[in-house]
Amino acid sequence: MHNNLIFDLGMHQGQDTAYYLALGYQVIAVDASPEMVVFAKERFKNFIDEGRLTILNYALSKRDGDRVEFYLSDKSEWNSLNSNISSRLNHSIKKIVVNTISVSTLIEKYGVPYYCKIDVEGYDGICIESLYGQPETPLYI
Repeated sequence: MHNNLIFDLGMHQGQDTAYYLALGYQVIAVDASPEMVVFAKERFKNFIDEGRLTILNYALSKRDGDRVEFYLSDKSEWNSLNSNISSRLNHSIKKIVVNTISVSTLIEKYGVPYYCKIDVEGYDGICIESLYGQPETPLYI
């Protein structure tokens, strides 16, 4: 039997979060965009109030507590720590500064998820690297 926890890393507008919640999972959702976090907190208020959803406003990184540049694209699916990804095909971007957190810290704080969805526009490998050396990792990534 697996636990009932899923990490949604790179939540965006919460399409995957909504799916996981509909299946009955508890979800920890992370996104670096303050706008996406505000949107999701309004959209999923009932699940947050029930304690089934936690939404965090961080960029994912190998280390915690860094302040990094994050690029908001006018095509929000391309928001990224990499300006070349956010601005591809001549899309306009806006630079903000955000705090970082690692997947290993999320596991230490919330537990090992059954499934960890990672969609962080060019930094998926960084998330995986932060799991190296962990005594336990998600069953599915």
